Amino acid sequence: MRIACDIDGCINNLVDKTLEMYNAETGKNIQVSDITAYNFYDCLPKDDADGIIRLFQRKDLWDSLSPAHNSQKGLKTLINRGYKVYLATATDPNNFAYKTEWLRAYFPFIDMNNVIRIMDKSLLNVDIIIDDCIDNLKKSMCERIVIDHPWNQGKSTDYAYDIHRAYDFRDVINIIDEIERRDKEWENNT
Repeated sequence: MRIACDIDGCINNLVDKTLEMYNAETGKNIQVSDITAYNFYDCLPKDDADGIIRLFQRKDLWDSLSPAHNSQKGLKTLINRGYKVYLATATDPNNFAYKTEWLRAYFPFIDMNNVIRIMDKSLLNVDIIIDDCIDNLKKSMCERIVIDHPWNQGKSTDYAYDIHRAYDFRDVINIIDEIERRDKEWENNT
């Protein structure tokens, strides 16, 4: 099975750290719960969205990130089960070097040849895609898992597009187990 997993917001704490840095530098108090849309411009004043986006170009931001809860163990589990795991990111080209450096530090078991910079993830030929952006998932034709965040709420979207919702990587593993069980049951009944 081929699995593509997004990086930002799925295996790292990019939004949390970005807001922490932005608030420290500006005296603002923007919370993760204020980020109710994937596009910052849809939920924040333009000046704040501009300032947050500018932080993505700074190496010190990328150096401050931590792995998301259970993400290391979760990805390692998938690899140990024999799945082909890819990390797919729709990042600015200038950030890609920072991001791969971070991956080498925290996810050394990921083959760097399996890290893909791609803007349209629906083009990936995978069996499962894990992302925090609902729009990336809606366009994909494979099994879809969303990592829950305030910016991707809307359970009706989950149902309409058959998107599985995970709250951490333990949920991701359980969902993948359920997908495999269902697929085996389907094969045995056909």
